[in-house]
Amino acid sequence: LLGYAVDSWKKNTDLTLSEVTLMGSFFPLLMAGPVVKGEDFSRRVRESDMSWDNAINGCLIFAIGFLKIFFLDDVLDELTTTGINRTEVTGIIITALLSTLRLYVSLSSFADMGRGVARAFGIQVTPSFLPVFFARNPSDFWERWNHTVAGWFREYLVFPSLLKWGRKIPANLIVFIAFLILGLWHGFDIEWVVFGVFNGLMVVLGSMARRSLGEYFGRILVLIMIFGNGYIHIAGDLPDHLGTSGTNIGVGFYLALAAFFFLEWVQERKNER
Repeated sequence: LLGYAVDSWKKNTDLTLSEVTLMGSFFPLLMAGPVVKGEDFSRRVRESDMSWDNAINGCLIFAIGFLKIFFLDDVLDELTTTGINRTEVTGIIITALLSTLRLYVSLSSFADMGRGVARAFGIQVTPSFLPVFFARNPSDFWERWNHTVAGWFREYLVFPSLLKWGRKIPANLIVFIAFLILGLWHGFDIEWVVFGVFNGLMVVLGSMARRSLGEYFGRILVLIMIFGNGYIHIAGDLPDHLGTSGTNIGVGFYLALAAFFFLEWVQERKNER
């Protein structure tokens, strides 16, 4: 809807409101849906191809999303709410990491289900999420985490700002401000302000250090982002006594988690080929 509104205002699309409603109807969670350009989705709708191959592939994509949320989401929600039977420090670290994993599983599973339904009808919808835990640096992280939203901000905010003020304002400052706005776009709350500031700083730091410190430093920054974003999300709700209370993790959870990372690895390998 956001892309449709801007493109309609600029008169860059012939997408109809019914087509916008069609795309929104695929996704059970609005935040999981992709933010795509109007003409891009319009073209995909009009080039749709209902075939057995698309129907089968769509069902498989839907099944992956359904299995992720069915086997992992409830357990991850309980773990990040009640904590884990660990010492205080390790409990905070693990809970923060699981919080990011839970957000990713929840949003990406809904995105997969919506994309699977669209594919079954022959419509190729851009994936909103790619395997974030294989990201090489902070910028790559945001190419994977709801990357259609990040792409929308780049096209409609960052690039125009660079063209207009790039000679007067440092590019990294523009990127930082864009992430601050991205945080406020999620909600007018101190949590989202911190979220925008934190991710903006990490992306700028990763961009500045990429050439001098190499790929390994970028992956370290990604790990810090995964922990930091999870901690920001749960900071106000951490249990007071992580070392004496919490939830034990069962074998089934580890098996589901292993299956999840295997599917992520397969998707990553498929994208690299």
